[in-house]
Amino acid sequence: MTSSMSQLFDTATATVVSVDSAAYTDTADTSTDLEQQQQQPIVAGVGVVDNSPWCPLAMANAKPPSKYDRVGCQPGDRRFLILITTGRSASTTLTWMLDTLPGVRMSGENNNLMGHLYDLYKGTLQTLIHKNPERVSSVDVDKNAWFRNSLTQSSLACAFQNIVETITPPLVDPIDDHNTSFSFSPLSLAEKRKEEREMIIGFKTIRVFNEGRRSVKEASKLIQYIVDMFPCTRFVVNVRSDVESQVLSMQKGWNRKETDAAVGHSEHEAEKRKRERENVILAHIAREILGPERAILLDSSEWTQNVTVLNTAVEWLGFSRDCFFTELMQFNTGGDKGYDSTKTTLTPHGPGCQYLGGKA
Repeated sequence: MTSSMSQLFDTATATVVSVDSAAYTDTADTSTDLEQQQQQPIVAGVGVVDNSPWCPLAMANAKPPSKYDRVGCQPGDRRFLILITTGRSASTTLTWMLDTLPGVRMSGENNNLMGHLYDLYKGTLQTLIHKNPERVSSVDVDKNAWFRNSLTQSSLACAFQNIVETITPPLVDPIDDHNTSFSFSPLSLAEKRKEEREMIIGFKTIRVFNEGRRSVKEASKLIQYIVDMFPCTRFVVNVRSDVESQVLSMQKGWNRKETDAAVGHSEHEAEKRKRERENVILAHIAREILGPERAILLDSSEWTQNVTVLNTAVEWLGFSRDCFFTELMQFNTGGDKGYDSTKTTLTPHGPGCQYLGGKA
């Protein structure tokens, strides 16, 4: 990270955190025993794949599944890679560069899926858990209008993970695509299932700050929810410290008024301050909320100029040096409006490119 970017984060973080810290530490939202329990790390099972290199904290806190969990549900069995970023920060480029790493399957934007699942959890499912706690006995229970068999947060985590897996499907082999009656042999089916179990599923989101989540408190709540529901996850947090270029790109690429004169100097400066604040909050999330075992912070203003900067993240994710990038893939980076269908491809990684185990 450049010294200018570090100065920006160090000076601005103190301001942002001081403004938001009282709200973030407010005990009004965490006063009940139930909510305190729900803030504990989600139960992470030990599955067929050893996930401890990818998510050591989740595996260290692993507990036996509850008898009330959905059968076969172990939230820590599936590895995820989530790219949290801002708009017009080369996030599409970064998404598909990460997708070239072996055993990683990325997908693009999902229209704020995490935010919608969080709202579903807070608005409905948390109430159902509260009204249907784990019971000592299922005999002679007092059934009422809200009754259902005990519902656990782990079971909800597995359901939410299944949604992400479903919208991130594997590529269909073109050879088999025309044969609708195609079926796997028992051996090949077992191999496919093993391959899927070992796959790292990922996606990008630029919508952490959507729908009023523009404070440390609200953004951090969403991030903590993601950690709880997706315990075996690594996060790549990407910012763009050159906010002047970012704002101009937004104005051009997102059909906004294109010139500083058109939008007005004060509005332009306000947009820059908004992006600076988002960068500060994302840096705070990466460093303080998630920490170095779960997250790495990147600056697209750096790695788009020197692609080898990305190799710090490649190594941190646990991939071999043969996976290091030597060239930059480009998506939506050209054109007069700063946003078009420009796309380049990368030279394939060498045969020695492989996952060795997560680094911290």
